[in-house]
Amino acid sequence: MQSGKRNTKNWLLEFDTLDTGINPLMGWETSKDTMSEVKLEFSSKDQAINYAKKNNIDYHIKNYLVKTLNYEEMWELLIK
Repeated sequence: MQSGKRNTKNWLLEFDTLDTGINPLMGWETSKDTMSEVKLEFSSKDQAINYAKKNNIDYHIKNYLVKTLNYEEMWELLIK
């Protein structure tokens, strides 16, 4: 596992999965909605919001704190 900060400053626009169901053969959750596969990256929050507004896409913002852990910190989390 590598810990890095590359691509942690980008903003991501993801689409929710609609019309989910259970696959009768395998029992997996499935959907015919392919928009849930689409992920758009933007270099700023304003660009992402403007894109969503321009294309009439409902959106909500989730802020995540990305912290890279060193080897010792990872083991401390695994042991707990």
